[in-house]
Amino acid sequence: MSSAAAHWTRIQGEQFARYEMAGRGLILDHAAWARALLGVTELDADWLDYQDRGGAVYRAVHVVDERIEQCVFMSPRPDLPPRTWLAGLFTKQALSTADRTALLSGQALEKGADAGPTVCSCFGVGRNTICDAIRADGLTTVAAVTACVKAGGNCGSCVPEIKQLLAETRVTEA
Repeated sequence: MSSAAAHWTRIQGEQFARYEMAGRGLILDHAAWARALLGVTELDADWLDYQDRGGAVYRAVHVVDERIEQCVFMSPRPDLPPRTWLAGLFTKQALSTADRTALLSGQALEKGADAGPTVCSCFGVGRNTICDAIRADGLTTVAAVTACVKAGGNCGSCVPEIKQLLAETRVTEA
């Protein structure tokens, strides 16, 4: 991983691996940094990128044979694209023009189910997904949530938040 990252984790998805990084290092040239990180050396590569210097936001996507090969999304705020939407783009046989536009904007152009902020990093499960499962299936324990949506079934660091969601969901329904 990059020396600019103080922490990173790897999550295996279907047809992709996701790395999430955090750090306080200053990156002066985001495009050069991203190309080096992803190992994209050819200048004529199909490379989409967007930068907002004032907001410290950077997005880059390396496309090979009309499919996402790899990408980088950076932001100092919690406004990164929904992981489930991005993961779905990796399974597409070819990106459409709309998909390319959406990648540069950092969000799906059409609104779909929003998983919400990630609670379980190991399995990429969002808050809304967990709350919906709690309500729909009447879940009352962390073990039941894990059995239903996998959240809490690996490292366990999200268990306290799942317990809080269980308590909040019961309170709002009472």
